[in-house]
Amino acid sequence: MDGGITVQPTTALSATLSFTKEKLRRYDTGLIAFDENIVSLKSTYQFSRFLFARGRVDFDSREVRSDIGSLQKLMIGFFATTLGSIIAGVVLLFLSHH
Repeated sequence: MDGGITVQPTTALSATLSFTKEKLRRYDTGLIAFDENIVSLKSTYQFSRFLFARGRVDFDSREVRSDIGSLQKLMIGFFATTLGSIIAGVVLLFLSHH
């Protein structure tokens, strides 16, 4: 089951909130192998034609129950995505002026 909503309050800012539910039942035993809910928030801010910042935050119910380090993974993923977007934007900006 999937669902989501996208809002764009300004031409420069957009955000998408999505929800996914996944459930797997074993055929041999009839038991549930896993049941998880994933909530994602993605946001983009366009500074100019070539420079933008993008961030993504994911919440996975299965990881939270089984892994204390989920918040650390979440923050590392967020910063890596944002830094990668900034670097890509700067490279594109540089290339567009040469």
